[in-house]
Amino acid sequence: MGKRKSPAYVIAKTELDGGPGEVERASSHNLLCVLVHLHVAKTSTQTIPGWGGYISLTGEKPSRLTAIEYYPIISKPITEYETVQECLRYAKDAAREVGQRGSEARDNII
Repeated sequence: MGKRKSPAYVIAKTELDGGPGEVERASSHNLLCVLVHLHVAKTSTQTIPGWGGYISLTGEKPSRLTAIEYYPIISKPITEYETVQECLRYAKDAAREVGQRGSEARDNII
């Protein structure tokens, strides 16, 4: 069996934005969550949320919320080449809108 080819990934960043102290801060925050759960586990009722809820309640709120948008409905069969081309055009426009760049070869296809 031959070796499977995979894409080459470029590592753009190897450090967190908060610097070296960010890992310790996050670890302390997670340890606190575990300790609180262990303490609460002695009671019969759960009074605090699970890990995801705990992080949501105690973590920092993002400065900008993520928006999920949908492409317009295309009322044609997906098996038609024109429909596929229109879907690709929507994807290309969306990528360009958020600043993603593609190769020139891909831009010429659509």
